[in-house]
Amino acid sequence: MNCPKCKCPNPPGATYCNMCYEVLIHSAAEAFLRSARRERLQAQQGGKIEDPVFLGSVVSDTASVAKEIDWVELSRATAQAVKRFHKLILWGLVAIATLGIIRLLSSTETWFFLIGTRLSYSVPPKISPRYFISFHYDLNTWTEKQGRLDTPLPHWRVDELGNVFLEKAKGSSAKDPKLTIRPQEWIQIVYRGDVRQSQAFPLSHPSLTPVSVGLDRHGFVVQRKFQLSPRLAKGVDFLVPRFPKGFLKKGRTWAEPIQWIETIGEWKIHWSGKFHWTLMGQQDCEQDTCTQLFYKAELHPKIWEAPRWATGAIGRPSFTGATTGNVFFNNNTKRLYSNDLKSDGILRIPLSNVGLVPRKTRVGRKVLGPGEIVLQFSNRVSIK
Repeated sequence: MNCPKCKCPNPPGATYCNMCYEVLIHSAAEAFLRSARRERLQAQQGGKIEDPVFLGSVVSDTASVAKEIDWVELSRATAQAVKRFHKLILWGLVAIATLGIIRLLSSTETWFFLIGTRLSYSVPPKISPRYFISFHYDLNTWTEKQGRLDTPLPHWRVDELGNVFLEKAKGSSAKDPKLTIRPQEWIQIVYRGDVRQSQAFPLSHPSLTPVSVGLDRHGFVVQRKFQLSPRLAKGVDFLVPRFPKGFLKKGRTWAEPIQWIETIGEWKIHWSGKFHWTLMGQQDCEQDTCTQLFYKAELHPKIWEAPRWATGAIGRPSFTGATTGNVFFNNNTKRLYSNDLKSDGILRIPLSNVGLVPRKTRVGRKVLGPGEIVLQFSNRVSIK
């Protein structure tokens, strides 16, 4: 059956045309249902229904208009306009290209990709930046004999908290820039079970002696003068790392020699070794751009000071564990933005006789013979 309106062929028994929806077999019920569906569709589409016949007429009208256009004359007029205003068009293209190049070259990501970045320091002119330093120690200790537990030793949990200034040193000049790390305050918190003891250290304490950092005229660290101590001197390696000179690109690696002392309970440990650095890339830090760096520590322990009962009876310690850190360096202020270190491991110290453990700390009967002192620690360093 052909539709009387659009002449479209339809299958036998069709009640309306598949193309223009013209009613072929009149039915009041079906007509009402189609009318309801049409009204609902108009309400959903804002009153617009895409009619295939209408779309076809639009296409045909567009084709007829295109045929009436004199494309040859249009091309000739376009060519004349380009020839007449070619200088103006050229200057416009040059302006657009110049703006694009300026925007590209002003991007820190572009310069970082092309030549890398320099991790050099600058001397604060007037206002000295203040940093918060946090050392967290969590130490479990016990003794072993022939690989078996002998007796547990005291558990130590200590927090060292301090505020320090990074300021221009006396005698610093443009040719010989110097920095000084000076403490503002320092507090130690010792946890023993449910008891917490706090102690504020005076600024005249030997462990809070100011540290001097020498720079070259380009801002790279050339020397760090300090006496080893478990507080301010320890923070030097983390607050003012020594970076290579020149420009560094993403993926660059290098090693930095380091050393510091940690005091945990009755133990004072000297750590030495290297930080193996990797430049990861650049990240946004607040309103500035920072260079992100990752480092992994290669550490060698040495017992700097032991409890009185173990003095002269211990051997060379061995260390197994992992120490990693993450650094953000502010490229605009040319100073450290943050440094976070995580160190977890076990330190084993040979002991000539486990019977030297004091009776007041020993659990169980006294055992004699050689063994080991085991120090299991989880330490953190955070500088902001």
